[in-house]
Amino acid sequence: MRKTISFAFLFLFSLSLRAGYYIEQKTKGRGKEGFTKIWLEGSSLRLETEKSISIVNYSSKTAYFVDKRRKVYYKMSLSQLREMLNRWVLMLQQMGMDLTPKMEITREKRVINGHKCTVVKMEMGSFQTMEQCFSPDVNIDFSAYRKVLELLLPKQLVGEIEKRAETLSRLGFPIYSKTTTNMMGRNMVSESYLVKYQTLTVSPSLFTVPEGYKEKPFNMPSFGKR
Repeated sequence: MRKTISFAFLFLFSLSLRAGYYIEQKTKGRGKEGFTKIWLEGSSLRLETEKSISIVNYSSKTAYFVDKRRKVYYKMSLSQLREMLNRWVLMLQQMGMDLTPKMEITREKRVINGHKCTVVKMEMGSFQTMEQCFSPDVNIDFSAYRKVLELLLPKQLVGEIEKRAETLSRLGFPIYSKTTTNMMGRNMVSESYLVKYQTLTVSPSLFTVPEGYKEKPFNMPSFGKR
């Protein structure tokens, strides 16, 4: 009887776990080094750094941004998140910055950490350039990673990625990324390297705000508002 109960418990517990990916990247920028950890599962995403946690549920169209140092979090809808990014882009345009999106899948090949990869270049006018190296050695579905990019990049550049999604999927997954941002005549450079990835079962608890954090009201920034 106990074995039957134990088996039933394990079966029910396994239903609460879902197949997904764990991705770990080493980051460099502004003289500092750190790590970014990403969990991807179907309709859920968790991105964690030393200072913060971002959690997105695409089914409920809800996002949570957790400040680990202040022990607080903010809740917003995905439409609010997109509006905030659009306002930021509008503010830069009002400052006279060129944000014309451009994407080029080059013929340049490299070997990074033992993996052969193809260089892909993305630009937002003179404001920002991004150089990524895609490797077929990494067995991660690129469509899952596109969800991360959709949160971080302006819609104009996301559109360019969507147009070439099939080709990018064949190239594999980005194992290296270098971003150069020009602000007020100064270049800021950041880099990231893939150091670990695996397919695993993900507990739903990873996509919830940790206990002990207090919710703060989210107020939409006014920058770039028409």
